[in-house]
Amino acid sequence: MLGFTVKTVLLGLLTIQGTLASIGQVPKQPTRTGSSSSLGSTGSGTSPHILPVRYADVVRSGSAASLADEKTIENAVTVYNALVTVIRDVVLKAKLTPIGGTEGVSYIESCAEHKAKATKGADTKTGMYTIWPTGKVLDGPKQVWCDMDTAGGGWTVFQRRGYGTITRSSAEKFNKNWREYKVGFGNVLNDYWLGNDAIVAMGARCTNELYVTLTYFDDTVKSATYSNFTLGPESDNYRLHLTGFTTGQAGDIFEKKHDGLVFNTPDRDTADKCATETKSGWWFVNKASKGWCAYVNLNAELKDKATDVDGMTWRYSKLLSGYTAPAIKMAEMKIRPKCPPA
Repeated sequence: MLGFTVKTVLLGLLTIQGTLASIGQVPKQPTRTGSSSSLGSTGSGTSPHILPVRYADVVRSGSAASLADEKTIENAVTVYNALVTVIRDVVLKAKLTPIGGTEGVSYIESCAEHKAKATKGADTKTGMYTIWPTGKVLDGPKQVWCDMDTAGGGWTVFQRRGYGTITRSSAEKFNKNWREYKVGFGNVLNDYWLGNDAIVAMGARCTNELYVTLTYFDDTVKSATYSNFTLGPESDNYRLHLTGFTTGQAGDIFEKKHDGLVFNTPDRDTADKCATETKSGWWFVNKASKGWCAYVNLNAELKDKATDVDGMTWRYSKLLSGYTAPAIKMAEMKIRPKCPPA
């Protein structure tokens, strides 16, 4: 059954690639180093991947598409990505599932577990990995970016903004609805949100540390770390639980002003319509009493220059002069469990 499935899907991939190639629109599939989620490692530390593609990247990589071709490209990309997902799941389950089934079997839940359980000579470099946030194969895997270098490594990145995009305007938009934030969206190689359900699951067994990295338009990099980060369940609107600011030049304003707040999206907005105004999903403060929607919002719009101060925000106190919010060029949020792997 497994062989039939793999064969069928591979034939499907080849068919779709042929369709795109016929109109000169096939992008070169990238390769990554440092990933344990490849579908066939070379054994040299460089692992080729079958990766999803984006419509914009496909069109940009080939010759100009005619109007007649555009629908063909769009349909082909949709089917291609669906087949990529199937083949990934089939191969990963085949590699990781022992004879006798999946009952009682645990799967790697975080980047920290990848790092801790790596055998001698295993690849633990920063890169794209596969995790099962709930530890159960039937709940499905997630592709994530693992930071294996910062502060001891083992960080699972659940949010990235401004990374690896050709232009700011073509970057992943974070103006998404409740369900999209629930399940996750974006491209792990560029900008993405892991998904609120996955973030909740990763804090179910024990609390996480949070590490935030901010890059400004003058290329200054600042960080903030917290010792306790978890999200409440969807029934409690993914309430933010954040305490224990420890260090970082960015300073703490996130815990002081946002701990205990619930998550909102444009389709499930606050009375102040903050999610709609900022075109993002986030844990918003009371605009009526504070004068703005958030002291921190790293899901707000990407901006092009330092003077655009209404995009990503990390306001910090500056003595008696109030709060300043220099424009942020890139942001990354990542977590690491405080308990050892199961």
